[in-house]
Amino acid sequence: MKTPEAIKATERPSHIRYWMSKGGGGMRITPSACRIWELRNKLTDFPLNKVKDWVLDYDPMRDTHPRVLWDPKDQQLEEIQRRFASVPEFAKFHKEGPVVEYLFTGKHGPNYPPEPDGIRRDWDFCGIENFTRDVLELGNGANVYIYSTGNYSRESMLLADGYLDQLTPDERQNWVRWVLAALYIAGDYDHWKYQGEGVNLANFNDIGFSALGVGAAFFPKHPMAKYWAQRALSGGRFVLDTTISPDGVGLENIGNYHPFSWNLWVKNAIALDRAGYPNYAHEPRFKQTALYMIQHLTPRDPGMGNSRMLPPVGHHPGAGMRRFGEFHWGVQLWAKSDPKLAGYCQWAWVENGRQMGGLSRPLPLNLLFGKLDYPAKQPPLPSMAWDDAGWVFRNHVGHPKESYFLIKCGKERGHHHGDEGSFHMYGKGVLLAGDGFDLRSSAPEQFEHCFLSFGNPQYDGLPAGKWHRFATTDAVDYGLGTIPSGTRKSSYDREVLFLKSKDPERPEYFVMLDRVTGPETPRFDFDVQSAEPTAGYNGDPRWIHYPGIDAPGYRVALDVIFLLNPPVMPPTVSRTAPACNLMPAELPAVDTPPQPVFRKGESYVAYQGVWNVKEHWIMNVPGEPGGKFATVMYPRPHGWPAPKVTTLAAGVTLVAHQHGRDYIFLGEKPFTYDGNGIRFTGRVAVIRDMPGERSLTLIEGQRLSYAGKTVTKPVKAREQ
Repeated sequence: MKTPEAIKATERPSHIRYWMSKGGGGMRITPSACRIWELRNKLTDFPLNKVKDWVLDYDPMRDTHPRVLWDPKDQQLEEIQRRFASVPEFAKFHKEGPVVEYLFTGKHGPNYPPEPDGIRRDWDFCGIENFTRDVLELGNGANVYIYSTGNYSRESMLLADGYLDQLTPDERQNWVRWVLAALYIAGDYDHWKYQGEGVNLANFNDIGFSALGVGAAFFPKHPMAKYWAQRALSGGRFVLDTTISPDGVGLENIGNYHPFSWNLWVKNAIALDRAGYPNYAHEPRFKQTALYMIQHLTPRDPGMGNSRMLPPVGHHPGAGMRRFGEFHWGVQLWAKSDPKLAGYCQWAWVENGRQMGGLSRPLPLNLLFGKLDYPAKQPPLPSMAWDDAGWVFRNHVGHPKESYFLIKCGKERGHHHGDEGSFHMYGKGVLLAGDGFDLRSSAPEQFEHCFLSFGNPQYDGLPAGKWHRFATTDAVDYGLGTIPSGTRKSSYDREVLFLKSKDPERPEYFVMLDRVTGPETPRFDFDVQSAEPTAGYNGDPRWIHYPGIDAPGYRVALDVIFLLNPPVMPPTVSRTAPACNLMPAELPAVDTPPQPVFRKGESYVAYQGVWNVKEHWIMNVPGEPGGKFATVMYPRPHGWPAPKVTTLAAGVTLVAHQHGRDYIFLGEKPFTYDGNGIRFTGRVAVIRDMPGERSLTLIEGQRLSYAGKTVTKPVKAREQ
């Protein structure tokens, strides 16, 4: 082994580091520093007998470009050029040619902050020469994950597809050689088996497969093109078959990694489809992955420029998608074969903010190649449950007072904190409670989730939750899930009722019962976007009043009433958001004409997203081991009177409001109640009594009678 001084002498500027624990510093180690490593690289990773057969010469100018994501039969080149010329900043960037340097080195203009070694890089994986050279020198172990080889080659090809005329013949030849070498590496089974194909989460494998599909389309006459296409297809199907459930749920969080993987799947599918190779674009499971994302879209949010967003569920909320331009690539892919699904994707793209570039920085691909005027079709968005993820309650989709409640309760666990049971809640069209307000990827503190915590600030390793019963009706939705103990000694059941109205101007609210099993002390954690709350509202120790945000588009308060033991005061701690630096809010609102977003010298701003969380307060309420929390969560627009909440008996609550009254039956065990003109035997039921809107909903029980009507058959429910 060489000394540290000798090792340091082998260093050159590179973003590849092997980090040491002592001192927290980094040291670059090359094969020349270790004879065994050098032999492994030369004899097993890249032996002469392998690399001598690599064909690295190819003239891309004999093919039509752009070609990977563009179908010349469907769109005239003149139209692409017109769109390209319509963006002065983009045309200037093209004319000045910094893309040439960026393609090879990753340097991306004078305004991009340098990394510690002094090199300026954009994290979106161009700089093909720098990267591929490092892999060839360091071997297949040069990167922690397989993904880097695929990311650099794929994004470099997508960028070069529109810039080949900017390169000189020598530059083109040089670029082609480096990107082809990267494709040989990404398509090499030795490379995959070294990293462990199939043992990683979906996005790692997707990155490599998608690069091969793009490569097969970019270099159609290369002797490896058909092989790369076959690997791209088999790899894509492998991921879909092994990581995606029939209802579209993947292994990874909806707030970041599922859409990131979908961005790779759709590029791979379009590239293969455009080039005439077999592909999975029209397979039901792949289509369902798109619907799964669409089904998660929140109501429109003024903090997102009046657009819907993908909720930041997971442990990477700070880098959450929120706006996801690749919805529009579903239009590109299915416009002819499945126009209904294409219309749904167009609706999602428009409602999500008309993102022009998505994850394909720095090209605004939707602007250049998109079907911007394709007719949008609103998909059916009912309340629903996914077997492996949880459930969502909805009502009045598309109305300014839309309701939404999304809970995480399923075995989809990739890139999450131990956040089972946590939820996002919109009331009267406004985001009130949720995860991700602090926008931090690496901070799984208890106060960042709306769930029960048990004094353990780290939740990695907890098993997934599971919902057991789900029901939806015109008047009431219901869900029951279990969050197991795992590494703790305690678990809990979370049961939620959503009281709905046919009229969005009438009250809609939520009632929740948490039942704890185990010796640990639980804590009720609740994070609300609001100005400072008032505890003991109107002299009632059970009542926490959040006044909401006094600004246009907000102005909805939230009352939280604890039906059992009143909270120990003071129950709140203050934290304001955002806790990290967000990009400027420059993305267009949904109701403005589509405009591209392109900033010279910076990574594409929309990946991190623009999410203006005004102010938020976290409530922490301690409970008792083996105890319960029962809460009414009542959103009301400013100016609405507060409801009157009365406990009539154990498990029986009366909520009286300006439009009528509701009786909620939610017991720990089956019971009987006879009073106020009601007869009930069972455990869960709801009576809503408003003028012209009276309903009896029996969810779990034998009998519910009120006002001359009797119900003996529970509503139909899904169970698992």
